[in-house]
Amino acid sequence: GGDRGGGYGDRGGGDRGDRGGGGYGDRGDRGGGFGGGGGRDLSGFMSGGSSDRGGGRGRGNEWLGVDGGPSFEENLSQDEAAFRREFGAPASSGIEFSKYADIPVEVELPRHLSELPVEMAPVTQFAGLKCGRVISRNLGFAGFQTPTPVQGNSVPMAIGGLDVISVAQTGSGKTLAFMLPILYKLLAAGPPSSSGYGGGDSVVVIPG
Repeated sequence: GGDRGGGYGDRGGGDRGDRGGGGYGDRGDRGGGFGGGGGRDLSGFMSGGSSDRGGGRGRGNEWLGVDGGPSFEENLSQDEAAFRREFGAPASSGIEFSKYADIPVEVELPRHLSELPVEMAPVTQFAGLKCGRVISRNLGFAGFQTPTPVQGNSVPMAIGGLDVISVAQTGSGKTLAFMLPILYKLLAAGPPSSSGYGGGDSVVVIPG
C-alpha cells in the first residue's frame, strides 16, 4: 500500500514548502516590481543602470550563474531588500513541516544504480541542498527551512541528473520539488549563444 509510483512514494502531507512558518506576509510596497527604476531587483538581468545578482545577468550583461558571481556576499543585504519589496516578509505562523520528518518514503532506484550517490542523498534541511548560492539565498529569504518528504528526496536526485517520478498527495510540495531542479539547471546552463532570453526545455506532466 501507500503512495507509490515509478520513482518513489511519499505519504507526507503538508503544504508546498516550509516558509519558516508558512507563507508570505502582505506584499505592500513592492518598490516598482521587477526590472523597474534604478534599484536592485531579482529578475536576473541588469535593470535601470544597476547590477542585479539574482542569478542571471549582472552589470554589462555578465552571466552570474548558480553562485551569483564574485560580489555575491557583499550584495546580500541589497538583494534581501529587493526580495522584501517584491514579496514581503515571511509570515510568522503556519504548518511546521519538521513534524513530517518521520513520514516513510519509498525510493525505487533506476536499474543501473544499486544505491544513491552521496550527492543525491535525501536532505532534511534546505540548507543542506546543493543547489548553488543563488537558490539557497532565495530559499532563505523566503523563510524556507524544512523540505517536505517529496522535496527532500526528489530534488537532490533531479539536480544530480536522474529522471524522477514523484508520487505524493495534493499539498505535499511537488510543485516546488520540480521547480527547484529546473531553476538550477537553467542557471547552471547559462544564457544561449544568441542574444536575448533563453534556456533549456522542461516538460511537466500533470494527469487530468
